[in-house]
Amino acid sequence: MDRLPSRLNLSARVLEINDIGWPFCSARVESLSHVLFSCDVAVDIWRNARIWIDIQLPILESWIDWETWFQRWNASPKMKGRMYVITAALSWTLWRFRSAFIFDPGKMKKQELFDLIRLYSFNWCTIRGKDLLVGLIGSLSLCKLVVLLPSLVSR
Repeated sequence: MDRLPSRLNLSARVLEINDIGWPFCSARVESLSHVLFSCDVAVDIWRNARIWIDIQLPILESWIDWETWFQRWNASPKMKGRMYVITAALSWTLWRFRSAFIFDPGKMKKQELFDLIRLYSFNWCTIRGKDLLVGLIGSLSLCKLVVLLPSLVSR
């Protein structure tokens, strides 16, 4: 699952990387888990998502944590579908923020991230299925992710 070109992964592939720290917060190694779950930006976004979807989502540290929680979560297939889409949108947006921060500073602002997540969730539900969309609009309580993101975005 951790195949994206984070600085940690690139250095593990014997590419010469001067610094494997995540430049946004300079506090930790740039790994997928840090960028998507434990960086201050990610923590804030996940907190906003918990409020938005109004479910008891635990604090997550990695994809393994998310997958474990998702498999044990006792929810309807529609609710799981919505959570799947929201998590995909959240992950996609955080990774895009990471890339923009490195390659095109100033392109994305931290304050805009959550609005983008909600927009992507809405758009992906519109594309993927009307049943998901109805629940997303109707209640606001509300969807293996990185692998599916290119196919979701390209539609």
